[in-house]
Amino acid sequence: MVNIEQMIDVFEKTIKGNEGLELLMFAERSLFIRYARSVIHQNALFDDTVINLGMRRGEKLASTVFTSPDIDKLNQEIEKLKGLLELMPSIKGLPPIVEPYPFEPVEAKIEEIKPEVEFEKVKKIIEAAENVHVHGILKRGYSVILYTNGRGLHLSHVSPVKYMKVIYEKGDRLVRKDYFDTDIEPEKVIDDLKWRIEAGDEEVLIDPGRYTVILEPSALADLAEMMGYVSLNARAVIEGRSFFEHGKKVFSDAITIVDDHGFPDGFSLPFDFEGMPRKRVVMIDKGVCRNIVTDRLMGKRMNKESTGHSLGFLNPGFSFPMHMVFDAGDTSIDEMVKETKKGLFISNFHYINVINPKDLTLTGMTRFGTYLIEDGNITKPVRNLRFTQSVVEAFNNVVSVTNKREIIGPTDTYSYTIPHHMVVPGIKIEGFNFTGRTE
Repeated sequence: MVNIEQMIDVFEKTIKGNEGLELLMFAERSLFIRYARSVIHQNALFDDTVINLGMRRGEKLASTVFTSPDIDKLNQEIEKLKGLLELMPSIKGLPPIVEPYPFEPVEAKIEEIKPEVEFEKVKKIIEAAENVHVHGILKRGYSVILYTNGRGLHLSHVSPVKYMKVIYEKGDRLVRKDYFDTDIEPEKVIDDLKWRIEAGDEEVLIDPGRYTVILEPSALADLAEMMGYVSLNARAVIEGRSFFEHGKKVFSDAITIVDDHGFPDGFSLPFDFEGMPRKRVVMIDKGVCRNIVTDRLMGKRMNKESTGHSLGFLNPGFSFPMHMVFDAGDTSIDEMVKETKKGLFISNFHYINVINPKDLTLTGMTRFGTYLIEDGNITKPVRNLRFTQSVVEAFNNVVSVTNKREIIGPTDTYSYTIPHHMVVPGIKIEGFNFTGRTE
């Protein structure tokens, strides 16, 4: 694993004094256990390092990516960027790189990686499953993000990597649950998945239409992530693609959303990818639009300061709320189900795409567990459905919100982990629109 102080020394020798250069490094050391059809077939520690180097001159910006953190390679990439820079178009209003400022590192709770303990945990989950195939991933370790630039700003953050995905397969049915605290007891995992797979052997077909739905936190997070990309950022507002209008009531009183990297036990990243400190931003307050996240480039066009949410030279002019936190409500999933005469219980969405960004109409499919609710009980599994639904409309039709929330963190399994989180409750919505189904 990389030594942060050593890397800063290497980078400083290379880019110090060149005010147009900035560097963003992602590194990780993690244990990776992968299993399929109830057999563990990968159990290994791995290190991963990716370095992004940017160069700007005036309103021009060029960038490159490589994996070898040595001085010779850095110098080669710098020379490459000098040539690339001449070919790049200008970006109107591109700000210079950030000047140094006082920065206090955030202490992260990093625990020792114990391969034997994690292996036994996975083994126990597999062995306890009866008459099902078990598939999944466990990833445990820590990641490092380092930002440094030619003006002498050096920022670094270490974050835990804690992710476990467990899938039960029985016949044609798949159910899944994700966990972002791998200290969770195997018995809890088994209980979570057992009722889902035992809800019925055959999925029933139901007609498309409008249904009362209970979305688990994982399903709400799927919708909220799209809202962050499409609507709750400065570029979307400037380009007229967002429902966001400051001071306008757009959702139910039950919806309050804050971007807060400092949420306890979350996956914090205290600075953004252009080196600005990340601020807490109240985006939606009891259904009313309050603020959006921004970077320096788009903030300048809106006469606003950066909120510290830039994707930097990796995606200039784009910002994203990486730590969305929803307010909790006053009920439970069980109570929601008991109070539902007829409806659907939904675990996850996927293949979500945008139809109309202005009212955030999305389309996608249910997966990993959709269930029919009848007379206050979950009665049988349902074949996957296609939804076509405005999130603005859906968030105006909120019936209730759970008093417990889940922290949903990074699910990266094929590359380095960037710390981010979503803190989400379960939610009950009336009139959710389904337009098709899997036959």
